[in-house]
Amino acid sequence: MKHRRQSFVSEAVWMVYGATLSLMWLASFFTSERLWGFNWYGYFGWGTRLVLLGAAAVPLILMQWQGRRSDDSGLNERGTKRWISVVALAVLVGVLAVAFYLLRTRTHFLGDGYQVLTSLQSGVNHKPWEAGTFLIQSWVYALLGGGSEAQAELALQLISIGAGLLLALVTCFVSVHLFRSTERRLLYSAGVMTGGYALLFFGYLEAYPLFVLAVGSFCQAGLLIALGKVSRWFVIPLLALAVSFHIFGVALVPGAIYLLFRNSAVGARIAGWRFGAKAFIIVSLTAASGAVFVHYYTTSYFFRFTIVPLLSDRYTVEGYTLFSGKHLLDYANHFFQLFPALLMSAITVITRIGPGALRRPEYLFTLLVLLPSAGMVFIFNPGLGMPRDWDLFAFAGVPLVAILYYAMLDARNAIKDHAVISGLAITLGLLVLTPRVLTQVVPNLSIAVFDSYSNLDVLRNGTGRYILSQYLEKNGRLVEIAARERENSRLFPHEIVGREGEESLRDGKVDLAEAKFRQAAVYAPNYASPWANIGACFMKQEQWDSALVYFRIADALNPFNSNTYNSLYCVYLNLRDLGRAEEYCVDAVRIQPTNFVARGNLIELYRKQNRHEDLVRMLRGLVDLDSVPFRYFFESADELLKLGETDAATRICRRALETGVDSSLITRLEADYPGYRFTPAGP
Repeated sequence: MKHRRQSFVSEAVWMVYGATLSLMWLASFFTSERLWGFNWYGYFGWGTRLVLLGAAAVPLILMQWQGRRSDDSGLNERGTKRWISVVALAVLVGVLAVAFYLLRTRTHFLGDGYQVLTSLQSGVNHKPWEAGTFLIQSWVYALLGGGSEAQAELALQLISIGAGLLLALVTCFVSVHLFRSTERRLLYSAGVMTGGYALLFFGYLEAYPLFVLAVGSFCQAGLLIALGKVSRWFVIPLLALAVSFHIFGVALVPGAIYLLFRNSAVGARIAGWRFGAKAFIIVSLTAASGAVFVHYYTTSYFFRFTIVPLLSDRYTVEGYTLFSGKHLLDYANHFFQLFPALLMSAITVITRIGPGALRRPEYLFTLLVLLPSAGMVFIFNPGLGMPRDWDLFAFAGVPLVAILYYAMLDARNAIKDHAVISGLAITLGLLVLTPRVLTQVVPNLSIAVFDSYSNLDVLRNGTGRYILSQYLEKNGRLVEIAARERENSRLFPHEIVGREGEESLRDGKVDLAEAKFRQAAVYAPNYASPWANIGACFMKQEQWDSALVYFRIADALNPFNSNTYNSLYCVYLNLRDLGRAEEYCVDAVRIQPTNFVARGNLIELYRKQNRHEDLVRMLRGLVDLDSVPFRYFFESADELLKLGETDAATRICRRALETGVDSSLITRLEADYPGYRFTPAGP
């Protein structure tokens, strides 16, 4: 009976492998459809589809190889054979290093690469939930000298490649402690490093390579901790590192708690509780979490817009709701792209090991990491369209890939054909990963992929279209730009309506302007500008409470926009909430140091409140800025002289002369303040 069951499972594995190849081959003819996880070969010529046909022979090759070997023959880590693992794993890391470098990305349309470049060059982090990542990016950028786009790009690519190599080293190290044979170690390491998230390590410009490195290190260290091979306390710094790289690191908290309390005195005490007590705690925690969720969902527009809506409302974009066909298909695409052998591996593990394995600590730990991670991917809104936000959600594939390869290769599970099944899984991983990498190397392919994604989610990829136009302009492809601009005008009519509304607002036709802006908001509810413009209409009519609602919506849709913060300052000022008004003004200056409207507002606020030190600090800040208008230099120096800060006024004047301001500035100040004489800088 056991033999028949194993035979059936083996046949199922072959069938799933063949069906996966067939699905990828068929999907390659439909690059414009929502099959972005499957259709990568459609971006290449006919010849590349033969690769999929050739991959059908891999099972035969692996079966021939399996028939000529005995399990783990000659490859056990004993005595003089230990060097075999070292050499094999070193070769794997070397191959990965060469691949990461030679196939590094040349274009950066798949994520927010170009925006990350701008952020790094400006030195302003617009995403506080990625503070640790930005700190490392800034450090590497400064180490390279800083100051140019080329250096910023190099810094980000070095971090990407370095994160991949570090994860490869961590994986190889962990494999040595998980398995006894070189074969199993090599298969595990190759399997983990060919997961779909590995695209992040090919010079990919984003914040997420470091996050995936941290998640991968945490998950694999957790396996060793659960097996009693290393101290449980290792989990704390790894968890802290993951959370510092991205707030989604909180998905690792349940797994960390399990490892910390398992086999501890507190854990034993909890395990001894009656079922009713455990159920009460679980229900209470669930209810409390639900209450917190409802509170933030109903009071914070920012939080609300980060969640895929359960039902369609006025903020829903193109019918994308939690259980809509688009979202469900995107979810399936995402996990197929991360681990194309998921179904095949799951069938093997479930049928060969059985549900009893969940009682083993390493499986329970991974499940406690995987479920929150997969849940986050499901409920959080891919604001740029799932294909372009795949990089943010890629971390969810790490625990999945790690545990399934571990389960297939763990000698205690006695899966006799583990090498063949793992080999097939690695083959599928490479078949999906390789074309994804190549499309980021060849600019025309990268643009074709981006266009395909943009057409799937037109409104959510509008910003990317303009970034692409800038790229084309930079590379002299002006004819193509004109054609794309005509297409953008057709796809984004709300922008034309918005400009008409702005003209009406300037002419004092507030009601007409508001109607235009509301029309734009209905068409493009995910764009901040229509909502901010509606707020401007209410502000014009001095309806401050209504204006506040719409500016909060705009701020939630496009956080950290200094112009929106200027408007919120004005609203809160008129609502007599000076504390909130100041907060938004300070943030506007932090985000955009040359926001002179915000600087002027703060200067006026500090002057009225007689805050001498804050006023002087704000005025002195002009010394460090470029492109300061003449009048700001004069007004700041004038204000400093009124306050008796002659040294600070002199520094401002020197800075003004360095930037080309006419020396009449000095003459005017000396005339207005007879006791003041400008002192030029020393030699």
